[in-house]
Amino acid sequence: MNITRFGTSTVFLLIVSSLLQGVFTGLNAAKVMNLGVCSWVPIVGITLTPFMWLGSPADFWPAAYTAMISTVLGSVLLLISIGIDSKNRAKDAVYAMPTFINFFKAFGNILFAFGGASAFPNFQNDMKNKEEFPRAVTFGFIGLLVLYIPVSGGGYGVYGTSVHPNIIADLPANGLTTTIQIMFLIHCYFAFLIIINPVLLEIEELLNIPKHFNWKRCAFRTILMAAMVFTGMSVPTFGDIIDLIGGTTVAFMAFVMPPIFYFKLCSDDGNGAWTKKYAYISNIYLTPWLIPYIIGEIPRYMKIILIQIAILGVIGGIASTYSSIASFVDPNTSLEPACYVRHTNNTYFYKS
Repeated sequence: MNITRFGTSTVFLLIVSSLLQGVFTGLNAAKVMNLGVCSWVPIVGITLTPFMWLGSPADFWPAAYTAMISTVLGSVLLLISIGIDSKNRAKDAVYAMPTFINFFKAFGNILFAFGGASAFPNFQNDMKNKEEFPRAVTFGFIGLLVLYIPVSGGGYGVYGTSVHPNIIADLPANGLTTTIQIMFLIHCYFAFLIIINPVLLEIEELLNIPKHFNWKRCAFRTILMAAMVFTGMSVPTFGDIIDLIGGTTVAFMAFVMPPIFYFKLCSDDGNGAWTKKYAYISNIYLTPWLIPYIIGEIPRYMKIILIQIAILGVIGGIASTYSSIASFVDPNTSLEPACYVRHTNNTYFYKS
């Protein structure tokens, strides 16, 4: 779980760096516009480190609202920009039948989108009204689908096989594109803090670091940020990390293990601690509508759904992992060299 969050946070670090490069280019900031992603990664790491020193999400709750509003606005503007650009690009778009490797690499991206599920217990624990958690999750995923499907479908429909992993790279260079980049930059900046926080809290508890603000917390979190910066500079293309994490740790953690754990919990014979504490799990309260499923037999339709989710995670995870590794070793689609390996290449530290 912590590996997934670490990798996901590194992805957001790279995305923020890429967006900053695009924003400064769009604003014609002559003094810094030529900086590449490899130059921006450590800069972003330095600016994010002081905010990492804060405690739990409860200490920076405005970040969640800011991230949500900015991503909604950015997605709407992105759809508008794609629609405008479709007049010039859609007629020239080329489409191709997906291969096994391409299909499951994309599937790994889809699995990655559910990686945030591992942080749900932390979010619920910080909620004021914990019984509203199921409703919040339901509306959250509905909102994600409303944003994901039009953007991905519209992007491929307009740009075809030439679409970039970062679809903003396909948009024309204008003020609207810069605004979109700023919106997603704000989202990713605050989302980074939310995603990495559970890792910090869990490891700090293992290391017996006090929960109040202290130098040990600052030192540990600074070291972890340095590790993420190094990882990001080692694999400067975030799409490669997304494919691999989505097919490995996310598939296992978000699709395979939850159904297994749920079956295990519901198999309690009625005398165990789970039944006695069915309304209270690790300081996280359960809503009344969940209680019958926990202290009684799981309905058949729910068993079928849970088994299907687990099977989907196993098959999709194995295939996605294979596709990602096959892509890594393919000389035509190999990984970009690390920043510190190709430090003399202007395309990594400077925008050519």
